[in-house]
Amino acid sequence: MGSFWSNLKWKWKLRRVSRRKHLTPWQRKQRRKRRLIAALVLALACAGLWLVERFAPWRLPWRVPRGNAPGSEGALSVYYLDVGQADATILTCDGHAMVIDGGNVADAGLMYNKLRKELGVTYIDLMIATHPHEDHVGGLSGAINACTVDTFLTPVLEYDNRPFEITIDQARKKGARVRVPKSGERFELGGAQVEILGPLQPYDDINNMSIVCRVTYGEMAFLFGGDAEREEEQDLVNARLELSADVLKAFHHGSNSSSCREFLRKVKPRWAVISVADDNDFDHPSPKALSRLKDAGATVMCTDECGTIVCTSDGKDIRFRFPDKE
Repeated sequence: MGSFWSNLKWKWKLRRVSRRKHLTPWQRKQRRKRRLIAALVLALACAGLWLVERFAPWRLPWRVPRGNAPGSEGALSVYYLDVGQADATILTCDGHAMVIDGGNVADAGLMYNKLRKELGVTYIDLMIATHPHEDHVGGLSGAINACTVDTFLTPVLEYDNRPFEITIDQARKKGARVRVPKSGERFELGGAQVEILGPLQPYDDINNMSIVCRVTYGEMAFLFGGDAEREEEQDLVNARLELSADVLKAFHHGSNSSSCREFLRKVKPRWAVISVADDNDFDHPSPKALSRLKDAGATVMCTDECGTIVCTSDGKDIRFRFPDKE
């Protein structure tokens, strides 16, 4: 059998050599030219696919993640984490996950454990760094280490802040698509919808560059906005955007410079969650901001008193629980 295959291979080689001998110089040149063109076309196609995959705002089919996040089918869960005088929120819906801010650098371990060990999340559809301050982006490194991140949104790509620079660099190295979103962009999170509302223009104060987003699930809506202050709030009102929300993540830790009355009249929150540390150096939340929130009809919950706050919605109703107090 070995002799048969050896003879067959030898005859095939002789046939190739024989064909080459009968090719004219012009034919050989044309053959080389066709091979070169085919190689160039293949290289350009590969480069084009890479560019689309890397920079396109939409998802290619193979980038659509499989559901991996916890929670019952047909439910949205929002985890307002107790990270002291910082900000971090995790959302899961129909097996998909989203992260909005990650607390301070010291909270990286908490973010890793919460996502990977407690919630079992391995894939984050959307990660938002509302703005580049350390108390919002510092702990995102833990989330990036814990999970594969599809899309990473940030209001700026450069800022003189080491934790922010490290986070952006780490996200890119792990394959996330890092980019600046535009107002009006929409994303899907299982059965929930995420709409980017702001910022609407550049601001001198980086707090007012905070990404503001509205998450809707069925008849329920949730509003997030980092450290956005009165100027950005007023621009959102003037733009006549849909701001109504059942649950408002109070901007800037309940600072007096946020939650202005006209803004709250548009949001009409039934509940407001404030991420804040007990006895902090900033006197957050401000008594004036608390008064405005209560005047707007909101029930206020603070992480310094409640610990981590978990909100669950079936699209028609909202329930809260406080696992740190159970």
